[in-house]
Amino acid sequence: MRINNYFMRGTAAINKKEKIGLFNSDNDTNVHMHDFVEIVYFKSGIGTHTIDGKEYKISNGNLCIINTNTEHHYHIKPNAENKEIQVKNIIFYPQFLDGKYHSDNFINEICLDILPSVQIEPCKFIHIARDTNKDFASLFSIVEHEMSLKEEGYLDIVKNCLLSILIKIFRENSAQERKSPILLKHIEIVENAINFLDEHYNENLTLKDFADRFNFSTVYFNTIFKNYTGLTFRKYQQKLRCEKAKKMLETTDKTVADICWEVGYQDSKQFFVLFKRIVGITPSEYRKKYRKSPPAPLA
Repeated sequence: MRINNYFMRGTAAINKKEKIGLFNSDNDTNVHMHDFVEIVYFKSGIGTHTIDGKEYKISNGNLCIINTNTEHHYHIKPNAENKEIQVKNIIFYPQFLDGKYHSDNFINEICLDILPSVQIEPCKFIHIARDTNKDFASLFSIVEHEMSLKEEGYLDIVKNCLLSILIKIFRENSAQERKSPILLKHIEIVENAINFLDEHYNENLTLKDFADRFNFSTVYFNTIFKNYTGLTFRKYQQKLRCEKAKKMLETTDKTVADICWEVGYQDSKQFFVLFKRIVGITPSEYRKKYRKSPPAPLA
């Protein structure tokens, strides 16, 4: 397994003048800490993220902000195939936003400054479970675009996007802290259902199977599932199977018919229609466009 030692090499990737940098990865990290603030957005994948000794399950859309000098690391879920994690990191010194912020208590200081109505306990990090705010991905993309082009005024745009990300993190964190025990229990149930579905995505599992598994009616289970994921159970299952199919199309020589069968569809016509509707192109077109070349043999 490859290990990303980027953070152990110091802060060379942060330009001293800009005081901000980006880092994208699909690798594990060793346990580390650093003297800058880090916002980590797990764009895709499943694994664990350990922060200050506490372990969190991570999956698509998870996000966290980690204060300076806070020990952490993440890794791909053990003994599972196709669980690569695509990670986007914004790393910055507190001074990038305002010279009055200090490294050791940045999260609390800036929260009280930009959102004084949101009360948070002194903390070293904030972890946001699942993609509850669809703006995170687009804001990260804007930051990445501006940092790559470096056109006039790019740092002002980056700073505004970073502030928007921080505000949304604090909002989401405050909302999570206000959730009732019943709602928190529902979140736990849906997360368990999602993890189980990810492991058994190609099996003939229905909404009723999952509702029965957690002692809910199908209507109620589908409601709490959609509230959490933004998709009905069926649409989430279809999207998940398409993601698995995309991975196979990119990395294997299996026929489209075999892939159709492996992701849980016996009707190839149904699979073709669903794949094109969700992905936008046919499986064959996707393979032609995104097929990854095998690594060159060692000399």
